[in-house]
Formats: sequence, C-alpha cells, structure tokens
Amino acid sequence: MDDINVQGKLVGKDGVFTGTVDFENVNVTGDLLASKISGEHLYGTVVEGGKIVTSDRGAGQVMLSDDGYVDPGNRETHSGIRVTPRDMSGLVSPPGLGPTPNGLVITGGRSSSGGRAFSIYSPVAVSMTYQKDGRRSDVIAWEDTAAISANPGGGALGQIMANPNSAHVKALAADGSSGAVVVNNSSATVETRAPGGGFMSLIRSNGREAYLRSEGSDGRGRVLSVDSGGVWVKVKRDDGSGYWDHYNLNPQQDPNPFSVPSGWVVDGSNDPQYTITLGVCHWDGVLKHTGTLSAGWTTIGYAPTKARPSKGDQLRALPTSSGRTVLGKIHASSGKIEVWIDQSAKGIYMHLSPFSYLVN
Repeated sequence: MDDINVQGKLVGKDGVFTGTVDFENVNVTGDLLASKISGEHLYGTVVEGGKIVTSDRGAGQVMLSDDGYVDPGNRETHSGIRVTPRDMSGLVSPPGLGPTPNGLVITGGRSSSGGRAFSIYSPVAVSMTYQKDGRRSDVIAWEDTAAISANPGGGALGQIMANPNSAHVKALAADGSSGAVVVNNSSATVETRAPGGGFMSLIRSNGREAYLRSEGSDGRGRVLSVDSGGVWVKVKRDDGSGYWDHYNLNPQQDPNPFSVPSGWVVDGSNDPQYTITLGVCHWDGVLKHTGTLSAGWTTIGYAPTKARPSKGDQLRALPTSSGRTVLGKIHASSGKIEVWIDQSAKGIYMHLSPFSYLVN
C-alpha cells in the first residue's frame, strides 16, 4: 500500500482502530494524537511543551522540559535542562542548565550540606561561583578585566584582579590585618597593614624613586628612599603639620661655597667648604685677614640656600691664639657669614669648622 487519503475517520471495530497499519507516508493537516510515538527519526520545525528525556543508562539521565532547570538557591524550576546523576544521595537539587534575564546559567546542583556551584554567561561577562555557609569564591571576567576572589566569611578576603593597566593581589584577615601587591604601568607597591590599619609598611618603586616606608599607630611615618638625588631618610613630623623632614644619606659637598672676599686669604690648603650628611651641614676651612680687621661684625660671604640653618642663626666662639674674643655667625634667612672681634686687630682668623647645624 502506497498512500491512504482519509477525509473523515479511519476506524476499526467499535469506532477504534486497534490493528497495525504500515504507511510509507502519513499526511495529517490537523492534530496527531498519540500516547506514544516511536521510531528512528522525528522531523519537524517546532516541538513545544512536554519533556525530552534520555535513558538512564551510564552516569545518569538528562531531561529537557519546561521545568527542567532547578535553581540551586531558591529551588524554583524554570525551562531548561536537568541532569540527574545516577547517585543523588548527596544532592537536594540536581545539576542543570537554564536561562537568565540576559544569558545562561549552568549549575552543579545543591548538596545536602548547602554547597552549590554555578557559572553565569552573558554577552558582557562570565563568572564561576562557589557558595556554602556564608563562604563564597568567584572567578569573573568582563571587558578587559579578570578577577578571582575568595571570601571565607568572618571579614577575611583574598582577591586577584588584572587588566591591561594594572594588577593587584590582596589578602585581608579576619582580624583586619592585610597585605597587598599592586602593579601598574608606572609603579609597583607591596603593602602590609596591622589589625585595624594602625601600622603600615610598604615597598614602592616608580619612575622617580624606590622606597621603604613604615608608619606606626602614632601616625608618624619613616621612609628610606633612593632617587637620582641620593639616598634619603624622611621622617614625618610629630607636630601635626603633616610636613616631612628630609635627610640625604649621600654627603653633599661644595668645595667652593663662596668667593674669598678682598682682604682675606685661604690659610694653607684649608679652603672653605661644607658637607651635608643626614640633614646636618658641617663646615670646614680657615680664612686669614691680611690687614687690620675693624672691631664689630665683618661679612666674609654667603652660604648657599641648601647650606643655611633651619633652626635659626648659628653663633660660635672661634679658636684664637691671641686671647681676644672672636665670634662667627651664619644667618638662617640670608645665609650671611660674619666674623666679630671686640677690638681692631691684625692676623685674625675665621675658622669655619665649629659650625655644624641642621638644614632643611
């Protein structure tokens, strides 16, 4: 039999056809109602409603249906795919795949102890998450950024994040202590903080300098820095001003700080010079007046700005072999260097070595 065209009903005994008829083609323009349809292939454009279920051979069974996906959080069902493992003894909801408002979610189900893992995919981001008893771990990627975080609860946190401009690693303990590494295209920093953030230490390098910094609970900071100008110790003042004092560990020397004035000569090889070390200026050198020096103050030169006192004018009694009173003075504001004698005299020496003082 090739074709049977039926416009009414195909019936058997008592209005029901109970036999078997083999057709090569059956064309139905309305509904084909059957409790079971079996065969090697099912062709069509739309299959709507119901379930498509695999056999339960092997590791388990897969079902596609209107309520196939089970949300592991609230356990509500949605359209999707349900995967039922052969052993469900440790699960309260099965693994599956379902829709989100703007993407797709894949879940490993929910364990009887509350653990659940899932991945969410969308056109703009992808994430993988594990949750249990308030603990959470995530792997997230979006745009040009990727991040890994672990939150075991109790305020602790571990995090790694990277993008083309920067990368950082951060660890935060439950007691508030923390450590971090931050790298970008212009600097790198390693930082640690004590519980409560009261004490901080860090190592940082950038295009200008590299330094170690430590700051106590009193707010005072201390820095050891290396830059093109030398090796520096920097100490934050404790007066609340927020200013820092800088001390250069590299000695700064100036063998010719000023021109020897008329009427004076260098005594031997003792040329005037100064050295600045750790924020302290040390002078050396001896000048001798060639004639009679008048009583009172006489200017012999000016100290450069960086060699001027930071704590006011500096007055010193100078060595003398004559028993006269000879004083030397360096002014803080102008840097003027002066010598003073109580009465006019010849053969007066200006010794610079007694001068040592703090500079900015």
